[in-house]
Amino acid sequence: MKNSVFMEEMDAFTYREKLAKDAVVFIPVGALEQHGSHMAMCVDAALTKAMAGATAEALVADVKAKIDRAREEMAAAIEKVKLIDRQAQEENQEHNENK
Repeated sequence: MKNSVFMEEMDAFTYREKLAKDAVVFIPVGALEQHGSHMAMCVDAALTKAMAGATAEALVADVKAKIDRAREEMAAAIEKVKLIDRQAQEENQEHNENK
Protein backbone atom coordinates (compact mmCIF):
# COMPACT_ATOMS: atom_id res chain seq x y z
CA MET A 1 0.00 0.00 0.00
CA LYS A 2 1.40 3.39 -0.95
CA ASN A 3 1.97 6.07 1.66
CA SER A 4 -0.88 8.54 1.32
CA VAL A 5 -2.51 11.39 3.21
CA PHE A 6 -5.93 10.44 1.81
CA MET A 7 -8.09 8.20 3.99
CA GLU A 8 -9.70 6.46 1.02
CA GLU A 9 -6.27 5.29 -0.15
CA MET A 10 -5.33 3.69 3.22
CA ASP A 11 -6.10 0.25 4.53
CA ALA A 12 -7.78 -0.02 7.93
CA PHE A 13 -4.51 -0.83 9.73
CA THR A 14 -2.67 2.21 8.35
CA TYR A 15 -5.64 4.45 9.11
CA ARG A 16 -5.84 3.18 12.71
CA GLU A 17 -2.08 3.62 13.14
CA LYS A 18 -2.18 7.23 11.91
CA LEU A 19 -5.10 8.09 14.19
CA ALA A 20 -3.26 6.58 17.16
CA LYS A 21 -0.45 9.08 16.53
CA ASP A 22 -2.77 12.08 17.11
CA ALA A 23 -3.15 12.71 13.41
CA VAL A 24 -4.51 16.01 12.13
CA VAL A 25 -7.54 15.43 9.93
CA PHE A 26 -8.59 17.78 7.13
CA ILE A 27 -12.15 17.45 5.84
CA PRO A 28 -12.29 19.06 2.41
CA VAL A 29 -15.70 20.46 1.60
CA GLY A 30 -16.58 21.72 -1.85
CA ALA A 31 -19.73 22.55 -3.74
CA LEU A 32 -21.21 20.26 -6.34
CA GLU A 33 -22.34 22.54 -9.14
CA GLN A 34 -21.99 22.93 -12.84
CA HIS A 35 -19.38 25.35 -14.19
CA GLY A 36 -20.46 25.03 -17.75
CA SER A 37 -21.38 22.09 -19.91
CA HIS A 38 -17.72 21.42 -20.74
CA MET A 39 -16.59 20.78 -17.12
CA ALA A 40 -17.31 18.08 -14.58
CA MET A 41 -19.56 19.02 -11.69
CA CYS A 42 -16.95 17.93 -9.13
CA VAL A 43 -14.52 20.81 -9.84
CA ASP A 44 -14.99 22.58 -6.48
CA ALA A 45 -14.81 19.32 -4.51
CA ALA A 46 -11.74 18.22 -6.48
CA LEU A 47 -10.01 21.55 -5.83
CA THR A 48 -10.68 21.44 -2.09
CA LYS A 49 -9.48 17.82 -1.94
CA ALA A 50 -6.29 18.77 -3.79
CA MET A 51 -5.70 21.73 -1.46
CA ALA A 52 -6.30 19.62 1.67
CA GLY A 53 -3.95 16.93 0.31
CA ALA A 54 -1.21 19.41 -0.54
CA THR A 55 -1.55 21.00 2.92
CA ALA A 56 -1.35 17.61 4.65
CA GLU A 57 1.70 16.55 2.61
CA ALA A 58 3.45 19.86 3.39
CA LEU A 59 2.64 19.44 7.08
CA VAL A 60 4.07 15.91 7.11
CA ALA A 61 7.21 17.08 5.28
CA ASP A 62 7.64 20.00 7.71
CA VAL A 63 7.30 17.75 10.74
CA LYS A 64 9.77 15.22 9.29
CA ALA A 65 12.26 18.03 8.57
CA LYS A 66 11.94 19.33 12.14
CA ILE A 67 12.44 15.84 13.57
CA ASP A 68 15.52 15.31 11.39
CA ARG A 69 16.92 18.69 12.45
CA ALA A 70 16.28 17.89 16.13
CA ARG A 71 18.07 14.55 15.74
CA GLU A 72 21.08 16.30 14.17
CA GLU A 73 21.15 18.89 16.96
CA MET A 74 20.87 16.16 19.59
CA ALA A 75 23.72 14.19 18.00
CA ALA A 76 25.88 17.33 17.94
CA ALA A 77 25.05 18.05 21.60
CA ILE A 78 25.95 14.47 22.57
CA GLU A 79 29.29 14.78 20.78
CA LYS A 80 29.95 18.07 22.58
CA VAL A 81 29.17 16.46 25.95
CA LYS A 82 31.49 13.55 25.12
CA LEU A 83 34.27 16.01 24.25
CA ILE A 84 33.77 17.95 27.49
CA ASP A 85 33.78 14.68 29.44
CA ARG A 86 37.02 13.51 27.76
CA GLN A 87 38.66 16.86 28.51
CA ALA A 88 37.55 16.68 32.15
CA GLN A 89 38.89 13.13 32.45
CA GLU A 90 42.24 14.20 30.97
CA GLU A 91 42.47 17.17 33.33
CA ASN A 92 41.60 14.93 36.26
CA GLN A 93 44.22 12.40 35.21
CA GLU A 94 46.87 15.14 34.87
CA HIS A 95 45.91 16.48 38.28
CA ASN A 96 46.23 13.01 39.85
CA GLU A 97 49.63 12.44 38.17
CA ASN A 98 50.97 15.76 39.49
CA LYS A 99 50.17 14.87 43.13
